Amino acid sequence: MLSDGSGWPKVSIVTPSYNQAQYLEMTIRSVLLQRYPNLEYWIIDGGSTDGSVDIIKKYEPWLSGWVSEKDGGQSDAINKGLLRSTGDILGWLNSDDCYLQGCLATTVKEFSKQPLAGMIYSNVQIIDENDHYLDLFPWKPYSLEDQVTQRMTIPQPAAFWRREVMNKVGVLRTDLHYAMDYEYWIRIGRNFEIVGLEKPMAQFRQTTASKGGVQSSGWGLEYLRILDGIYNARSIEPVMSRLRKKAYAGAYYRGAEGYLTANNILEARAWMGRSVKNDLSLLCSFHWWYVMLKVMSGRHVYAMLRSLKKTIRKNLKRDCY
Repeated sequence: MLSDGSGWPKVSIVTPSYNQAQYLEMTIRSVLLQRYPNLEYWIIDGGSTDGSVDIIKKYEPWLSGWVSEKDGGQSDAINKGLLRSTGDILGWLNSDDCYLQGCLATTVKEFSKQPLAGMIYSNVQIIDENDHYLDLFPWKPYSLEDQVTQRMTIPQPAAFWRREVMNKVGVLRTDLHYAMDYEYWIRIGRNFEIVGLEKPMAQFRQTTASKGGVQSSGWGLEYLRILDGIYNARSIEPVMSRLRKKAYAGAYYRGAEGYLTANNILEARAWMGRSVKNDLSLLCSFHWWYVMLKVMSGRHVYAMLRSLKKTIRKNLKRDCY
């Protein structure tokens, strides 16, 4: 029972999964071991062939339901779960990420304190493929302006929203496979209040095979498509209209970082140029120059520095969480 005497609202969590048996059990356990008293948990598998289904069946008695069938990608799988859900508070947890203990109860308590908030998110820890702690996500309080212009990012594993939010803004866009959360958060932020908590409540896994790794070059193009959809609309609110150039600058800047991560240095350089062409104020940003330095240093130097950085982080922080 909450402090105001009301019962615990139902929380619905969806885990989309496809051939992630290496991490799936840890993800499932992190949800079930929350011991939240009113939990609905759906696993939507895309037809895995790596033993994931056997892991799901192992936990079937504690699940609200699961399916394993071919789907249209991650967004489609998440939508299948969200549309099956009946909870008051919703969220999804990818099959290689985890909740930290107390995540759901803390979030629900915060919703009860913030009756006007349509969405609440917390910070996350970044871990590697061996569960070693790497870093904290660069957390910032929410503002629609910072979200649209890429000056802050809502960490998806620790984001939750009320059912009335989904009733109003709908579900994820299935034509997006990388930046669907970025687009969804903007949709929510244009209609509801969003509140951020600095305390880490989940773990985001960063691996070379993840979308944040070798597939990073796909992000920028989706950012541009999202912005094209917003700014080609017949009507747009003034706050969004005045952010147009800065929004595109942010999309090119983040896209450049994606190409850099994927070691496509030439494309990264081109996107960095387009970013500053849209917003000259980026030249006053230390981080822009830091990324530009990495871009201009070339593929081999950047790869060496990145590898050295990972090694130092592992050696210094492997036992910090």
